[in-house]
Amino acid sequence: MRNRTGGLLVWIALVAACREQPARACFAVRGRWEGERAIAYRLDPAGGALRPAEFARSIRSALDEWAATGCATFRSARENETPALTFSWAGDAHGDCVPFGADPSVAHAGPVGPGTFVHFDSERAWTSSTLRQAALHEIGHVLGLDHSPDETAVMYPEPSPARAHLAPSDLAGIHSLYGGGESAPGDLVVRGATGEVVLHAVAPVTSVDWAVLDTDEDGDAEIVTWRTDAAGHGAEMRYHFGPGPVLARACGPAYGQPTPRSGSPASSAGADLDGDGRPESISRRE
Repeated sequence: MRNRTGGLLVWIALVAACREQPARACFAVRGRWEGERAIAYRLDPAGGALRPAEFARSIRSALDEWAATGCATFRSARENETPALTFSWAGDAHGDCVPFGADPSVAHAGPVGPGTFVHFDSERAWTSSTLRQAALHEIGHVLGLDHSPDETAVMYPEPSPARAHLAPSDLAGIHSLYGGGESAPGDLVVRGATGEVVLHAVAPVTSVDWAVLDTDEDGDAEIVTWRTDAAGHGAEMRYHFGPGPVLARACGPAYGQPTPRSGSPASSAGADLDGDGRPESISRRE
């Protein structure tokens, strides 16, 4: 539901390919909320299609579902406090945002981090349930998740009553980003000198292979996974890391442009993923 006017045809092609296969690593990450994730929010229900009580109830329900993952906590901002996150209605043109009506978005979110926002299109017809679903999707963006090609996921770009609650791929994404979640076959475990990050369910043995490569030639390695089964169309994901190590960004799936796989092979020998000069070890749960 974020405003994205470019690449629509490419996205349609990716979604069509994903429909032919079981979901694998169907989450993407656009950023990471830095610092404390006890997020103070403010609601501005003025000018919208719902009564203030309905507006508040729907958004708080969506916040509660994300809070249940353990990734963050949310509280109402105090009267004189600057909120880290605001929710409000918006019209055709508002601030620096793409005007509603210029694309099919029903809502959009700002950057990942304190001072961000979620806007809902005030000109559309809303119910409590559709507002809750839109809020659930946009809060995912606020926390750092990008659009998913998994049709069951809240982070899939099209709203539907069938996507009213967080799906396994949503949970895999948020736990890969911030920790937590259950261990399972197909996890890639990255261990560094000061911590560990788990990429959940990204590399099932029967259908995905992986390697450690410097795909962007910045001196730091990335983990690359790609589908090896016929139904997967070679779908490729790239995982970038920050100090810790922590997952900083996950891009894909990409089709038709395979990464040269002549770099470090898939192994637990180690590579410097987060630029701290010390190699991390990588292993796959089987």
